Amino acid sequence: MKSRQNYEQLKQLPVEDFVQVARTAFLAPGLQPELRVSLIEDLIKMGRVETFPVFVLNKMTEVNFSQTSLYFNSEFMVRSAAIIQEKVTDLSVRQLAISQYTLLLSQLYPCFDIFIENISEFVFSFLQYFGILGDEDFDKNDNPYFALIKKT
Repeated sequence: MKSRQNYEQLKQLPVEDFVQVARTAFLAPGLQPELRVSLIEDLIKMGRVETFPVFVLNKMTEVNFSQTSLYFNSEFMVRSAAIIQEKVTDLSVRQLAISQYTLLLSQLYPCFDIFIENISEFVFSFLQYFGILGDEDFDKNDNPYFALIKKT
């Protein structure tokens, strides 16, 4: 709760000061994913069009926020949610899966496409990795997305 209050105070800074704080925060490899998502979304809502360097999973990348969707509105999240809804029929398990998936993907935002080439395969790998699709016999070393899931 305190950190939310601190963030709300940060948003009260003059716009250019807020942008500078965000720009500096994005360079920190240890930036909390939730804070990165909030900063990015606020910069998008401000209509910022410049490119910012952002650290995501120890990889520096350039992100143009004028070409970035809000987290939950991104094509990646919308398609992922649809796949989870289709594959997971038990409502309580589905809600848990979406919650875990959302947390995992916050660590990759806004660079989903850098780490994930095929949304369907990634979602299936996520569901399989956490045993949500049942106790199928599979080798966790055989799927390239398992290393990414484990890393996040």
